[in-house]
Parts: sequence; C-alpha cells; structure tokens
Amino acid sequence: MKKFLSFWIHLSFVQRLFLAMAGSLLFAGSIMIIILTKQDIKNAFNDLALQREHALKILPILLSEAVVIGDYESIQQQLDGYVTSPYIQRIFFYDLAGKTIQSTDVEIQKNTPEWFDKLFGLHDNYGQARIIIGGIEYGSIAITLSMQSFSNRIWNSLIEHFSLILAVILFDFLGIWLTLYNSLKQLKVLEQSTQHLTNGHFEPISLQSGLRETASLTSAFNTMIQKIQTTQQELIATSNEIKQKKHWLEAIIDALDEGVYVVNFEGKILETNAKACSILGFTKEEMLGNYAHSLFHSHNISGVSIPLTQCPIYKALLDEDVWSSDKEYFTCKDFSMIPVEIFGNTIIFEDKKLGMVFAFRNIAERKALEAKMKLLSTALEATTNAVVITNKEAVIEWANKGFEEMTGYKVGEALGRTPHELVGSGKQEKTFYEQMWGTILSKKPWKGEVINKRKNNQLYYEALHITPVSNDLGDISHFIAIKEDISERKNIEQEMEHLAFYDPLTDLPNRRLLMDRIERAIVSAKRYHTFGAVFFLDLDHFKIINDELGHDVGDLLLKNMARRLENSLRQGDSIARLGGDEFVILLDDLNETKLFATKHMKNLAQKIQDAFLPPFIYNDKSYMLSISLGGTLFDGTQSADAVLKKADNALYQAKQTGRHKNYFDDSSI
Repeated sequence: MKKFLSFWIHLSFVQRLFLAMAGSLLFAGSIMIIILTKQDIKNAFNDLALQREHALKILPILLSEAVVIGDYESIQQQLDGYVTSPYIQRIFFYDLAGKTIQSTDVEIQKNTPEWFDKLFGLHDNYGQARIIIGGIEYGSIAITLSMQSFSNRIWNSLIEHFSLILAVILFDFLGIWLTLYNSLKQLKVLEQSTQHLTNGHFEPISLQSGLRETASLTSAFNTMIQKIQTTQQELIATSNEIKQKKHWLEAIIDALDEGVYVVNFEGKILETNAKACSILGFTKEEMLGNYAHSLFHSHNISGVSIPLTQCPIYKALLDEDVWSSDKEYFTCKDFSMIPVEIFGNTIIFEDKKLGMVFAFRNIAERKALEAKMKLLSTALEATTNAVVITNKEAVIEWANKGFEEMTGYKVGEALGRTPHELVGSGKQEKTFYEQMWGTILSKKPWKGEVINKRKNNQLYYEALHITPVSNDLGDISHFIAIKEDISERKNIEQEMEHLAFYDPLTDLPNRRLLMDRIERAIVSAKRYHTFGAVFFLDLDHFKIINDELGHDVGDLLLKNMARRLENSLRQGDSIARLGGDEFVILLDDLNETKLFATKHMKNLAQKIQDAFLPPFIYNDKSYMLSISLGGTLFDGTQSADAVLKKADNALYQAKQTGRHKNYFDDSSI
C-alpha cells in the first residue's frame, strides 16, 4: 500500500486521470461482463434442464415396445439415434436383470480454460428415469447432457465483450488526451502566472483558445488577481493605519505619568513605556527581552534576595487576574531602591491569557508624607487636648484618645455621631450656636468656651477652637475641632472672682459687689420711679466678745450674724460685709411712694433688729446680742457713694443715742 501511494504521488495529473478512468471503465466493464456471463450460464443451465426433462419423457416412450419384448438390438438402435440430439452426450439403459446398453455421442472440443469452468461452476447435466409400462417396471434410463457447447459460446462472448471494453477505453483515452491537450497548455500558462504571482507580479492571463472551463478558470484567476491587487492595497492601507495607531498608542503610553511594562507568563518584558525607563533609569532596549524580576525586583528593601517563586509580582502573574500592592520596592539602574505602588491586569485575547500588564509609580514622596502623617497622628494621639474631625454635617469621622479621656466616650461610640449629640449640655443659648455656625460656615475659624456634659453626665468647661477645611473647589468638606478641658481653670477663675466680690469669712458680697448692686438699684429706681433703702449696721460690743473669747469665736459670731440677717430679709435683698462687724443691707423696689417706702423700710429694720434678740450660744454659754442700725431711702437721684455715706452717718446717729438703736435719714428726698 505504501509503495502504491508513493507511486501515485509521483504521477502527474494527466497520468492519474488516465489511470483512474481506465481503472473505472475496466472495473465497470468487468462487472457488466461478469453479470452478463452469469446470466448466460444461468440460461444454459435452464436450457439443459429442459432438454433433460424432455429426453427423460420421450425415451421411455420410444423404447417401450422394444423393452417389453426384450429386443435389445432395437433398444441400441433407438439409443444411437437419439444420442445425436443436441447437448446429449451419453444415454444408458438398465434392465431389471442388470443388463446395460450405452450410446455415446462425439465429444465437443473444449475451448474454455479450466479456471473459467471452476470460476463459474460449469458442469454437465445428469438425469435418470424408470421405465414403467402397464404398471410393470422394465428398467431405467439415464442421460448425460454436455455443457461444453454452452461454455465455448459463453467464453467467446466474454472475450468479445472484454475486447470491446478495451477498445472503448482506448477511444476514451484518445478523446481525453485530445480534450486535455490545449487545456494542459493553458494550465501551464496558469502555473507560470501563479509562480509570477508568488513573486509579486500581478499580470492577468490572456488565452486565445481552449476549453470553456479553462476559460472560466482563467477568468476566475484574473478576477482573483484583481481582488488580490485590491486586497493588497487595502492591506497596505490597513497596515499603514495600524502602524499609525501603534505610534499613537505608543505615544499615549509614553505620555502616561505611570511606568508601564508588559510581560509574558515567563516574566519576560515584551513592551514598556518612557516613564518606566525614566523611573528606573534603564533604556528601552535594556528592558525589552529581559526578565522583570531579575532586572529590578530581585531584592527587598533590606537587600535580601527574593526567590522568583516567592516574588509577589511573579505569583500574581501566575495566579491572579487583577492585582495591586503598595509594599513593593524596585531597584533602579544606579542600584537605588524606590517604593512603588503597582497594579497588574491580565491580558486576554480571544479567551486566551497572554500575559500581564503592570503600571507602577514612584511613591517615595507619598511614603515620606505618610510617615509624616503617621508622626502627626501619633502626636495628635499623644496630646492631652481632644482633637475631632467631622464632615461638613458635623458627623464625627475621627477623634483621638484625648477625646475619649475628656468625654468618656470611646472613639468607636463617637464615629458617625455629632459632638452635640454626645456632649451637648443645653447650657448654651440658641443664639450662641447660631453665631458659631455663622462664623465657621463663612470659612472663618471660631473659638470660644462652652459647657459640655461627659458620658457620666458630669458638666465641664471646654475651650473650643473650630477650623473649617475646604476642598479643591473651595467648598467646606470638614471641620477640625480642638477641645481643651478648662474646668480646673474656670473653677480657679470663679474662685478668684468670688474672692474679688465676696467676703471670705461670711461668703457675703463685699464692698465692691455691694457698690455695683447699689448702682444698679439706683438706675432701676430712677427708671421705674420707685424707692429703695440702704441699712448700715454693726454688732454692739463685738470688740469685747472678740477680745475675751478670741478671734475664732469672733469669726463664728460674725458668721452667725450673717445667717440671721439672711433669714430676716426678703428674697432679692442684698447683704454685704464691709469689714469687722460692719454690714450693709440693700433693699430694692420698696414702693412707688415715699410714705409706704419709709414704713416698709422701718418695718424691715425692726425685723432685722429682732433677729438678734436670741442669745449667741457658745460652749453651752449664752451671750446676749444687739445691733445698731442706720438707714436711708434713695430714689435714683443720688450716687451710690452718697447713699452709702448717708447710711453710715445714720448709723453714727443711732449709736449716739445708745445701743440697740436705729436711725433713718431721709433728708435728701
């Protein structure tokens, strides 16, 4: 089979065509001859069978008379005469006594080969019949019919048919050759034109004569040349367009502010841009074709070598579709190391992964800024002041530990809530917050003091400084609030303020606060046309008690005196200690008429003096007390100093008349 295929491959088209047609015609003719031959043989066998049946019927009739009388000579004559009939080769007569009479015809000459007889199963036909006359069997007869005449005729027919087929094949070959002669010449021209076509010469073919099919083929070839020329022009245009787009794409990639490089799955660099070369210091030629890992990513920041199998970028190349990191370091050509932020995306073309494109940027400045921000954040966390960052709606986005310590709220509890929700105490008026928001919404910082409430509901004073932060568009995006707990300072200030206006022993207003209240009372009296009064009083014989019992007991007595005075006055009246045992009482808004005001003043004065009738008890010993009192009315036309001086003069007048006395001066009204 291999030899035949080798032989067939080396044949030309015409040789293959001739062999194929010859084989096809020979095969088809042979099949037809065989079919016809078999039909002839079948017909021959049928004819012999009919002849045999006929002979077996006729012979017993012809021999009946001779057989009955036993005339064997007549039987022989009858057999010799009948054996000359067509196809009958031999006749045998067998009587019941065992006698046999035979007659044989001349054998026909055999023209067929032995293989032909065997191939088609050609053989003589044999038949036998009993001779029964009047119901009595006299013997039997057997005949042999020769097939040779049929065989010779069938064989001769076969030879004739086969010769005819060969003649047909020869005539077909001749016709085909004559038909293909010019066409082959045209095909040769096509072959030469095809070779020219492969060399880039697009020349159409012009044929003078030939088959219609060859002409059609030539026309199709010329059309193909035209289309190839057109396609070539289109390809050239497309190629130029692709080159232009490639240049545009390279220009765009080179214009990017990020380094870009493309690798295959081996990690070999296939493409890169100008920024990558600029960042790393390599030329494009030095990068292309090299392995990215060994070129600029083989060591970490500590200088320790990174095995390829442990390289995060190489692992991402093999295992990830999208990958990013800001923890990698690249080694530049000058061996300096830079921190980079790198992004990777798998390149997929027609559902096949080809490699990965990486984009990276030098983040050394950002790392430095992050380190600085971390330092600042650490500093903010370390400060004792509370620092809070909110969005423009005042929702807390960040707070430091100082906020936790100041308010009692954990940072996690504060995030997503407003400071007012957490620490608002309700002590500030609505106008306070309106003024604050008006300032910071105008993009100006605001500072002030507020009273806030801790998580445990304890109130505290807070110095608050709020700074608005604007975005690139100039719109407020955040507020930064710095809070300082000034409760201790405020307490000290309040204590100092109290000491400045109150007597440290009795906790009553001192002269400074008293004068302020008298001035306001005078203004009120003038505005509303009412009267007020001032009492100047002291404790009778205080010096004796103070000297005998000591200053501590004297102080207790003064405190007791202050409480008795407070309990004897109206709500809103003021008591002040000027020093020693001298006290002043301010009565505001007594009445609109002098008569009723004077009466009311005197009644209050008596009530005050009566408050000292009970003795002062010390160490189970009673000490009788009394006070001297001088008073005066005012109506808003005098000064505070003048009013106080008149009251002092009235006390002096009271003491001139004795102890436990009072005197009222209304001469100036």
